[in-house]
Amino acid sequence: LNFVAVMTLFVLVVFTPLCAAFGGLLAMAEGAPFEDGFLHVGGNVVVIALYDMKPKSAGGILLDFISSVIGLGTFSFVVALIGALPFSDRCTDLLGGKREGASRALRRPSRGGRGL
Repeated sequence: LNFVAVMTLFVLVVFTPLCAAFGGLLAMAEGAPFEDGFLHVGGNVVVIALYDMKPKSAGGILLDFISSVIGLGTFSFVVALIGALPFSDRCTDLLGGKREGASRALRRPSRGGRGL
């Protein structure tokens, strides 16, 4: 429950204004409706195509690039921040992610008994 609440709060507080600001600027630069710019920037932030809008003007392309870099950086920071919170560690414990042998795919191959 805590994880869902924090994720919902971060999305509403951080990403909605970010997408609205950059999406509005992009829509103005391209002469497109606000919704198109908002969905395009929102899709760039989470790296999923939500709307097929391709900027054509030089200003629109520059704004698209800047919004993508800032949005993806912010998204990465928020994911890292949430992963570092204590409840993320507790969720891993509860789901059995720290159980011996639970993450075999992440182990390094042995180097003939010499250690790492």
